[in-house]
Amino acid sequence: SNALRQAGHQVIEGWTLGEDELASYYSEIEGIMVRTNKVPAETMAKMPKLKIVSKHGVGCDNIDVNYARAHDITVAIAADANADSVAEHTLMFMLMMAKNPREMDRVVREDYSLRKELIQKILSSTDKNSGKLNNNKKLGIALVGLGNYATNQLAPALFETSLCELKAIVTGTPSKIPQWKKKYGLSNNQVYNYENFDSIINNPEVHIVYIVLPNNMHKEYTLRAFKANKHVICEKPLALNANEANEMIAASKKVNRELYVGYRLHYEPHHQEVIRLCREKTFGRIKHFEGGFGFRAGNSNQWRLKKQYGGGALMDVGIYVIQGARYTIGEEPISVTAREYKTDNIKFKEVDELIVWQMEFPSGAIASCTTSFAASTNHLFVAAEKGFIRLSPSYTYGKISGYTRKYAFDFQQVNQQALHMDGISNNLINGVPHLNTGGDEGLRDMKIIDAIFKSASSDGKRVLI
Repeated sequence: SNALRQAGHQVIEGWTLGEDELASYYSEIEGIMVRTNKVPAETMAKMPKLKIVSKHGVGCDNIDVNYARAHDITVAIAADANADSVAEHTLMFMLMMAKNPREMDRVVREDYSLRKELIQKILSSTDKNSGKLNNNKKLGIALVGLGNYATNQLAPALFETSLCELKAIVTGTPSKIPQWKKKYGLSNNQVYNYENFDSIINNPEVHIVYIVLPNNMHKEYTLRAFKANKHVICEKPLALNANEANEMIAASKKVNRELYVGYRLHYEPHHQEVIRLCREKTFGRIKHFEGGFGFRAGNSNQWRLKKQYGGGALMDVGIYVIQGARYTIGEEPISVTAREYKTDNIKFKEVDELIVWQMEFPSGAIASCTTSFAASTNHLFVAAEKGFIRLSPSYTYGKISGYTRKYAFDFQQVNQQALHMDGISNNLINGVPHLNTGGDEGLRDMKIIDAIFKSASSDGKRVLI
């Protein structure tokens, strides 16, 4: 009931509501949840907006299911329900309100994380002013750059989003266009190149431009998108440096358009749980953070190994470790010391191969961090006064695992990109706060990255931030 109220719905509660009482509310309600194992067909006939939930997995034939089907009345049956199933029934009701299926025969009772995720999706798809579920309005996204991430992660995720959809692509490779048009049902006027990109201002179907280009192009195409009156999601890192990031933020404010960063892990359940545990000081004050993210970079000709494109391990994957340290400790670092190492001076002659750095925080907490393009590492560890938290793997698109001193995490794998894009769309449509994925957050990371590079280039000198 509280969840429904938070979503803006009027809730009338009572142990028993007779048919006359239901009828008195009937003209004003969106739907009625009847938690029972018996609803006569006559009552259904009078009140077709009934949302009927049976608390019995067996004996559900007490409900006139056939009548309900014939008259488009929604029926939900909880499998193996018991006296603790009130939340389950509420969830099913919310799902019915959101999706309005003709019949939902089962809801998975055993998976708490799934139920929690579904509830959050329902709440996030509710109009904050009217309380009505906004099922029809979707924002159009244009993907700028059709490389590996856009092709294999973002575009497929847009098949799973509920508040946004793919409405345009921007590419400099004509050979990619036929496949994208076929797979995503795009027409010729939904396809742009880098020369005619600015004409996207004339496309009312596109509300958000998602920049998925090499780092040195983030600023240019963000500014061009703002001139086209579009909101922007820019992949991390936001820019090449803090100065560029400041320019991008200023441009967004000038045209009154929003700037977001592709921080997908802010919507990932394991990371959300780590943040919660740290914010609530479940294990006391945090003393130390240790994390690393790296992989073996293959092709020597890829843009990530080119200085002019803003390549290097720190900009590509080290930023995840910076993020992890900041949102677990819950403070901004005051100084950094860093050193850079190379084991292959030919392959990594232009960019950083391996950087290790330490960040000091106002509370006295220390973060020890590593990033590499020559070795695989993928973990996050938080040491506190009375316990610890570990994620490993921590930053991947796929399965993330973790545990604390007391228990192991048991969250279902989610589509991080879909949740991230839906969260941003929900912010734009309904004003629901996004999970700290704005341009200001990107700027904070860029200031730290600038300081890390400065320290590394000065033989590990301590640099204030």
